[in-house]
Amino acid sequence: NLSIAASSPLYDQNHTLVGVLSSEYHLSQIHDFLKTLEISPTSQIFIVERNGMLVAGSRQQALTLEKGQVGRVNTPLAENALIRQTSQHLIKRFQGLGNIQEPLSLIADFNHQRHFIQVTPWRDEWGLNWLIVITIPESDFIGEIYQNTQRSLLLSLLALGMSGLLAWLTSRWLTRPLAALSAASRAVQSGNLEQTVPEKGSREIRTLAQSFNLMIREIAQSRQQLEIYSQSLEKTVQERTQAWEREMSDRLEAETLYYSIFNHAVEGIYRTDIAGQYLEANPALAKLYGYDSPEELKTIQPNFHQNLYVDPRRRALFQSLIDQDNKINNFESQVYRRDGAIIWIAEHARVVK
Repeated sequence: NLSIAASSPLYDQNHTLVGVLSSEYHLSQIHDFLKTLEISPTSQIFIVERNGMLVAGSRQQALTLEKGQVGRVNTPLAENALIRQTSQHLIKRFQGLGNIQEPLSLIADFNHQRHFIQVTPWRDEWGLNWLIVITIPESDFIGEIYQNTQRSLLLSLLALGMSGLLAWLTSRWLTRPLAALSAASRAVQSGNLEQTVPEKGSREIRTLAQSFNLMIREIAQSRQQLEIYSQSLEKTVQERTQAWEREMSDRLEAETLYYSIFNHAVEGIYRTDIAGQYLEANPALAKLYGYDSPEELKTIQPNFHQNLYVDPRRRALFQSLIDQDNKINNFESQVYRRDGAIIWIAEHARVVK
């Protein structure tokens, strides 16, 4: 299995190395996770490095075994056609995957079929620099519309063919008064529904003519209704597609704005679970406590109430007040920095449920 690993030294209060923390993550787990995502029936999600090497895909493993040799999948040459075509299109359009720096949405034609492509760059401070690509065929949105339209047209053509056949067989056995009916039937069979058969002659001929005229009107009405229904469905699909694109854009914009505020705030901001375990911390908080990064803060001091307050009772008071009012303002305490220095802080917190 292809994997990534991260290691960090662990020091005690005297800055003596006591061990190394290490974590390893198999990329096949990302592949297993991507397979569980259900966006559309034939859509695909894959993660690719800037050099084109596949990290993981919903329908493509990142490694290959050929002649006993394990190798990585180069997405422009991938066996999976959709991954290969999408990668080739992005490389050709942007002169390389390394030139994609911002999230983008675009449309491409593969095998005479339109596809919607969403590309999101992702990187971290440890050197990972990936692209997350989602490719959705247009047929996933309007495939059912096409099927219904084709089915309706097939039924209409079947009805026209049956009526033409009936007219042809009747003309073989009836006399001249049926000539007009035969001609009208051939016209309808060719697609011309603006036909009216004179309702004259014998009772049987008049009845047949009336039935024929009624059938033509019903077919015309059915075709008109099908056209209206098809246009309505196409409009609905277009509106839903636009709404989905707006929603995805709004979500991405909101997420980007949140992390921009969070990471660039001058005040220390953190989020913990009910037990006090750090879930998130911004760079300002890490700097305030004397750490180089939020990750270093969460690794060395994972629980913010342990060895933090100079007066250990402040943590119990903090918890009591937050349990009582679900929020706390200007809670002033003395705390230890990483280097042992004591500083004053004022905390504002609230419970999020």
